[in-house]
Amino acid sequence: MSRRSGSLQARLLLWGIGLTALAIIIVGLTIGWIIERFVVGQIDGQLDARTAAISDMLTDRGIRGVNENLRSTYDPTFDRSHQGWFWQIFQQEPGGLNSFARSTTDQVLAPSSLDPLKNVGLMQFLDPIRPFEGTTTRGSRVHARARSVSLDGKLYLVVAAAPRAAVLGAVWQLIWPVSASMLLLGFGLTAAITLQVRLGLRPLRRLERDIANVRSGVAAKLASEQPLELASLVSELNQLIEHNQLGLDAARRQVANLAHGLKTPLASIELELEKLDVEAKRGLRIPVEQIDRHLRHHLSRARANAMSGTARERIPLAPAVLAIVEVLKKLFAERALQFSISIDEKTRVICEHSDFDEIVGNVLENACKWAKGGIAITTHANPGRVVVRIEDDGCGVPDAKLVDVLRPGERLDTVVRGDGFGLAIAQELIEIHAGSIELKRSSLGGLQVELTFKAS
Repeated sequence: MSRRSGSLQARLLLWGIGLTALAIIIVGLTIGWIIERFVVGQIDGQLDARTAAISDMLTDRGIRGVNENLRSTYDPTFDRSHQGWFWQIFQQEPGGLNSFARSTTDQVLAPSSLDPLKNVGLMQFLDPIRPFEGTTTRGSRVHARARSVSLDGKLYLVVAAAPRAAVLGAVWQLIWPVSASMLLLGFGLTAAITLQVRLGLRPLRRLERDIANVRSGVAAKLASEQPLELASLVSELNQLIEHNQLGLDAARRQVANLAHGLKTPLASIELELEKLDVEAKRGLRIPVEQIDRHLRHHLSRARANAMSGTARERIPLAPAVLAIVEVLKKLFAERALQFSISIDEKTRVICEHSDFDEIVGNVLENACKWAKGGIAITTHANPGRVVVRIEDDGCGVPDAKLVDVLRPGERLDTVVRGDGFGLAIAQELIEIHAGSIELKRSSLGGLQVELTFKAS
């Protein structure tokens, strides 16, 4: 089962932007963690400095009068009300930890916050400074540091705490500018990736245009100056084009040889017919003419198929049509036909010159046979197309019979000499060149034939 491969550009953009976004998210989370560690480290430094100062004061002044001495040391960070920063001293007693001194603020730790510190005796030896998270009696979350002090055979615990909001606030103050910077970086990298992908795929778009030029006949092969990654592909394509051209040339030579091999004996037969009497000539003339018509029809078709639909020539429309008209004027000189021609001098079509002459020549010859006195040739351009309109002022063709006119060998009237293959051959050749033919009733009274060619 086939699956749509999608756009290569969209795929590269999707992967590039997706991986960039993932990398930015990972880096952002890492930077956020680093910022949080940095902020917590800064606050831990303040808390440790306070617990160290209080511990030194306890050691220097002893227990007696410690309440008065500690309260007399004012610290605007830890002793100002409603700031959320505070310190507290606990003494280990048989019943647990009892608070006997604290800062002048109204904040104290809730008893449940001391549960992780019950084994302070063991902590004294393993880790005299220990961080922990707790709550106050008012329900505020705090980040605290505890320091154990041994004095006169007793163990004291000095705790300094900071509001958790201070930690988060400082973290967010740093996270927001970093996040904005990461977002701008993401937009910048997205723009850079988009530009990189577009520039990187530019050689592919140029190669696409070159292939279209080769297909339409503007160029014979692809440009050899390509990026290293495309050089081998372009080389293979040029070899394929050359191989196809060789096959086309061989097919054309075979068709030419076949035409020569059959036309020469046929011409000899026609000459021998002239030596026969009238009765014998009449009996053989009809099958010989039929052979000639079929031969021309199928040789034209074989030559057109050998083209493989690839035109190499860009024909200036006006000179090509005028050359055909000049030939037909001489061929139908006794008719004194009047040609009205309106063609833009700049118009060009893509078609092999010999096929163009046969397409337009057959249609114009048919118009000359049926016209009463005038033939009009006009053109108009559509996007990528050129329409050549040929009209005559003859008796025309009934609408119901228009389709039959394009059948090989079909003749609607035997009065005018012809074999019925002209329009059929024109249709086959123009379709080989990605064009079309359409028959209508002309405003002049006769037949209107519209030939559509690819524009150059």
